[in-house]
Amino acid sequence: MGEENKLIYLDNAPLNLTPIEYNLALYFFSHIDELLSREQLLAEVWGQTADIDTRTVDTFIARLRKHLKLEADSPVQIKTLRGYGYRMEETHALSENLIPKKRKDHQI
Repeated sequence: MGEENKLIYLDNAPLNLTPIEYNLALYFFSHIDELLSREQLLAEVWGQTADIDTRTVDTFIARLRKHLKLEADSPVQIKTLRGYGYRMEETHALSENLIPKKRKDHQI
């Protein structure tokens, strides 16, 4: 099971995510309703605490929102908390097929 076998599905279609986007999505889904700083995301997802601009996180989150189609009517949102970081919040009841499963293929 290599990195290339890890998939997240949206509407029964696999998403074309980079390894960082994939890990970022899984981290958010594993920490719903938790306040996550940019530094925490860098450490946990990128595995680094320095030498990367924290604005890199902002760029990847924008891309992730686009891939996951996290719009106003989505059951979850990644909210920006100005000056701190982000939080994934449930806006509607999550359906069972929205949260990635703990296996190599994930449905959202």
